[in-house]
Amino acid sequence: MTGPSAMRRLYPRPDAAEYLGMSARSFDAMVAPYVPYVLVGKTGKRYDAKDLDAWVDAQIKIDPAGVGARSETCEKQTRRAGYGSAAKSGTSIGRSESAAITSSFENLLDAARSRTHRR
Repeated sequence: MTGPSAMRRLYPRPDAAEYLGMSARSFDAMVAPYVPYVLVGKTGKRYDAKDLDAWVDAQIKIDPAGVGARSETCEKQTRRAGYGSAAKSGTSIGRSESAAITSSFENLLDAARSRTHRR
């Protein structure tokens, strides 16, 4: 992703994963279920950089002491959401908790989109 293509807004799955600094497999487990995509002709799904940025923002928690910190790693959140090793072992979260996590992310995404539309 160098040169003019680095400035694009829509990314295919491998480039979206690279944009976030993770493998495509990690992207599939941790990001793709929570980020909307755009279908582009016959070439498939494209992920909007703004939605990817919103996903990252949703992962960041601010420490009450004023120092930015991660409250949980993406791996822990992914396990809690029922993916990865927790899903393989047969344990997962309940439907209501999963719906709450998805709803929270969708609210953050809606808020981010409304901020961009106001400009």
